[in-house]
Amino acid sequence: GLRETVVAGSSPAEGHLTPPPRTIAEAVLPGRGDLRVSSETMDLIAFLRARLDEIERLAQSSKAVALKRRNYRASMIASCDRDLRDVEAKRAVAKAYVEVAENDVNELEYAHGWANALGFTVRQLATAYADHPSYREEWRPDA
Repeated sequence: GLRETVVAGSSPAEGHLTPPPRTIAEAVLPGRGDLRVSSETMDLIAFLRARLDEIERLAQSSKAVALKRRNYRASMIASCDRDLRDVEAKRAVAKAYVEVAENDVNELEYAHGWANALGFTVRQLATAYADHPSYREEWRPDA
């Protein structure tokens, strides 16, 4: 069935007094809380977003530590920057998927092709974290 998944509160942007998003769909696409997305899809997006948030925090922290050291290597900074770009790219894919997820019916019809492709992509991105205890086998893309 379809249901809204509530997201933990978030801080408003600097200088703006906007309320926190009520659903994950709204968090991914501000102003689009009207999207009808299955709870399984929202759970998958929430899982992927949490892993990406973890990587982002680690990369930012590692970069800050590296910059404070006198003997840091440029390759360490470049690696952190690459991780941050990777996180942003994956967030963009997840965002695009949420926009069309209601059309992801796991069928190979042309009309649903974009949603199916993005659904496959998001499920594939999540497999990078298959060893995480919150990962669900039903999220694994079909071969």
